[in-house]
This record gives sequence, C-alpha cells and structure tokens, in this order.
Amino acid sequence: MTRGRTKKSDILPKYGNIMRNYLLSNVTSMDEYQKTLEKGSPILFTPTEMQNLKKNYADGITWDEVDKELSRKGIPLKKVTFRKYIQDGLLPKAKGYRNTDKGRVAIFPSDTIEHINFIHFFNNAAGRQEIENILNLLLKVSVTYLEAVESREQWQRPIYASILHYICFGDGAVYEAIEEALSTRPEDRDVALKMLGEIDETFHAAVDHKIEKLISFLKEGHLLLPEVMTG
Repeated sequence: MTRGRTKKSDILPKYGNIMRNYLLSNVTSMDEYQKTLEKGSPILFTPTEMQNLKKNYADGITWDEVDKELSRKGIPLKKVTFRKYIQDGLLPKAKGYRNTDKGRVAIFPSDTIEHINFIHFFNNAAGRQEIENILNLLLKVSVTYLEAVESREQWQRPIYASILHYICFGDGAVYEAIEEALSTRPEDRDVALKMLGEIDETFHAAVDHKIEKLISFLKEGHLLLPEVMTG
C-alpha cells in the first residue's frame, strides 16, 4: 500500500476504532516497543505501570492527574494538545465531572493515559515501515458485526444496554451504530435494523399495558404524608 508523504498523524487510528483497540492491546509486545524499553527509555510506560494507572484511577482521571503522571515519565503534552487530540477523536471525551477545590473539573476514562502512551509511541518511537506493515496486516483482520457495531456506539456500551436505551428513551445511538458499521453490507444492515424495530415493537406490545396497569394502581393508592417522610 502506498501512502506517499502522508503524515503519521493522518494514519493514526481514532479512539474507539477497532484498529486502535487491536493495536492498543498489542502495542507493548511490538519489537520496537520492547527495544525502546530495553534501552532504559523512560518515555514509555511498561505494561505493569499502565495496569497500575488504570487501577489507581478506576473511577476516572482529571487533566491535572494526567499531567502529573506524564510529567513523571518525561512525556511532554500540553493541555492545548490534549484538547486537540480529543477534538480530533484521538482521545476519549470526558465521561463526567467532579467537584474539587479548584472547582468543577472534567473526568476522563481510566485508560486515557494508555491511549496517550500509544499516541506518543506511534508518533515518536515507532518506525514508519513497521507502522505501515501493521496497518496493512490489520486490513486483513476480520471482526464480527457485533464488535463493529459496539465500536461505533458513541457511549462504548454493550449492545444490550444500547437496545434498552433505544426502547425506553428513544436513544438512536444503536440504530446509527448499526447503520455506520454495516454500511458496506447494506442487505445485512437492513436485516439488523428490521430486527431492532421488531424488538422495539414486541417489547412495547408486551410491556406497555403492564406498565400502565402498574401506574394506575400506584395512582389509586394513597399514603399519609408522615408515612412518606418516614419511608
């Protein structure tokens, strides 16, 4: 495959992309990664260090914590670059917010540093030919429809949960994920979307009247205010 003068950043798989997930899970076993670590280079995290980071920040990590951990390894990353990576889809968006002494701050997924480490290796340590060979190899790797759909779902949640959101809240994320993931297989895409619609119709036909019955029952019963307050 010829890419001409395409920059590394142009072929770097985006966050949530199946190719990124595959590379991320295998990056530490790459020869060049191992050689870099064997040279005693402090600019890459070892597998053990990354596991400990995800454990220590299991509930999420702030930018200040990211900056602190990267500074310990000597990995340069300005906040403006961090934000640019997020904007470009190379790093995950905030999953929520936390109140601190400095005010309300964004919380990012626990594997954020693992992705930064991958980008740093990809951009600064990995040889271009090795990257080209890996990307060419990935083009021959097959994945299930399920893996493809879940990788497209914006909240990166299991498809079962996405289907429930679709049914209960009209959340179209799973519909859009199926459309995008199976866009090259239009016949199978249409079959999957039809199945999703049938699930929605079947659920409401079987459950709606039972929910309405429960709501009617709850409306008819009454509690004294003191009972509510002590409940």
